[in-house]
Amino acid sequence: MEESLPQHFPGKKILRIDRDSTSKKGELDAALAQVHSGEVDIVIGTQMLAKGHDFDLLTTVVVLNADTGLYSVDFRAEERLFALLTQVAGRAGRRELPGEVFIQTAFSDHPFYHQLLARDFAPFADRTLHERQMMLLPPANAWGLVSCRRSRVRASIVGIGANSCLYCT
Repeated sequence: MEESLPQHFPGKKILRIDRDSTSKKGELDAALAQVHSGEVDIVIGTQMLAKGHDFDLLTTVVVLNADTGLYSVDFRAEERLFALLTQVAGRAGRRELPGEVFIQTAFSDHPFYHQLLARDFAPFADRTLHERQMMLLPPANAWGLVSCRRSRVRASIVGIGANSCLYCT
């Protein structure tokens, strides 16, 4: 991404802000100062830019590979993706400048994106809760982790329910 953008946007100042490019003391503050002062035309960043920053001149946000949050092993990933994309969208077009958000997806017909674009959290929450109830996931079902470190596992466990799953090493 960082290497290809100058070909498409010649003459534009491009700055990458992520943990690798701002790992030394003062680098993040210096990079953010460049963005705030208008010295930078295009910022390439990670999730770390989505939270807690206010960029007056930012008008366009592009999210690449957003679908990873739809098909994660973590059942909460879709919920986290909804929150993250909502936050990212809030970064573009603050003040009097209009904003645009572009999301790269291979699944534009997924209900998630329809609910996100409608900016309506209630249907998303209802669908997500229904799915979790069907699969006995929290908050419809309580989960806990039991770690056994005894040779006699049965002596270590008391009160495990019939619908429980147990993993011991």
